[in-house]
Amino acid sequence: HSLDVAAVGWWLLDPKLPLCKKLAHQLQVEPTWLQSWFCFCLALHDLGKFSSAFQNLATNLSTQLVPATSNMPYDQRHDSLGFSLWQKVVRDQWLSTSTCDAGKVKSLLKPWFEIVTGHHGIPPQDIADIRPHQGSDAFFCDTDKQAAISFCHDVSEQFLTGLDLTVLGDKAFNKKVKKHSWSLAGVAVLADWLGSDQRHFKYHVVPMALSVYWH
Repeated sequence: HSLDVAAVGWWLLDPKLPLCKKLAHQLQVEPTWLQSWFCFCLALHDLGKFSSAFQNLATNLSTQLVPATSNMPYDQRHDSLGFSLWQKVVRDQWLSTSTCDAGKVKSLLKPWFEIVTGHHGIPPQDIADIRPHQGSDAFFCDTDKQAAISFCHDVSEQFLTGLDLTVLGDKAFNKKVKKHSWSLAGVAVLADWLGSDQRHFKYHVVPMALSVYWH
């Protein structure tokens, strides 16, 4: 599903289309850069669904992947869970393997992941503000976290290989992102709705590499 949504975003932000050109002009980046970076973010929009707490909503669907865990109640929305997992766990793991200047970029990534993890115009909450003593540990076991980190690494290779990410550390660029965040959030919502349409994106049970499924 995450790649289905990213695939819709890839076409919505076709660099030849007016939408991508307009947003890229507003952010002062190349259209091809915006397409690649934003689709990386879109692929991570549902990180919260890696949570055993979320998976417990429908047990025994994929016991070979996600065994049922009774001690993790699902009492926070998956968008907030995903945003918190990115902020507390996945982000730093990704930065450690990326070409970014982690010191400059770390705090400036937040708006992008508020945009894509927030669902249907409602921004996510940081679970650390709700459960300060437990945080993401109340919803994600170690296996969940490692799966999310691995997935992030795979989609990073898919979308960001060779992409210059220097601009992410520019505070002036960060202000532009915040200014145009509602337009970007609109793209994310539309991509999520269309990418959830099972008439076009049918379930695949045969295991395959993410790069193969993407193509």
